[in-house]
Amino acid sequence: MKVYLIRHGQTEANRRGIYYDEDYDLNLVGRLQARRARRKLTGKAFDVVISSPLLRAKRTAEIVNGGRAEIVFDERLRERDMRKLAGRKMMTTNRVQIWDYYSGRYDDECESVAELFQRVAEFIEELKGRDYDAVVVVAHSGICKGFSAYFEGIGDGKFLLRGARNCEVREFEL
Repeated sequence: MKVYLIRHGQTEANRRGIYYDEDYDLNLVGRLQARRARRKLTGKAFDVVISSPLLRAKRTAEIVNGGRAEIVFDERLRERDMRKLAGRKMMTTNRVQIWDYYSGRYDDECESVAELFQRVAEFIEELKGRDYDAVVVVAHSGICKGFSAYFEGIGDGKFLLRGARNCEVREFEL
C-alpha cells in the first residue's frame, strides 16, 4: 500500500510561531499550499483520505482531495497535545528537548513523544490490515515525526527536525 503523508497548510499560529491553544483554520498561504499539494497528487490514484479531525487538517484534506475520495477522520492523527505549553511562543521553550524522545523533560507539561509515537504506530499497524492500494493521510508535524520514527527508527531520539513543512507530501510503502 502506498501512503501519501501530508502535513496541513499554514495557519496563523504557524506564522506567529506559537503552540496551538485553539483549533486554527488555514490562512491564505495555507490554502495555496494545499492547492499545490493537490497538484502533486495529480495522476496518483488513492482510495481514501484519512485526516486528523482538527480544522487545519480537515480543510487541507478537503482541498487536497478535491472530491476524489471519501474523507474519514481518525483521532489518533491529532497533533501532540501541548497542554500547558499551548499559547506560548515556541522560541520561549527548548524545542530540542520538547522533541527529544529520551528527554522526558516536558512530560508533565505536554503529551510525551513516546505517547504520540505509540498513537502513530497503532494507526499505521491498523492501516496495514486495510485493503487499500493507496491512501492520503493529512495530519500534523508531530504525526510526521511519528511516521519518521516508525519507518526510520528512534535513533538518537532527536525529532525536532524530522517533521515536515506545511503541505509537504511524503511517500511511504506499507
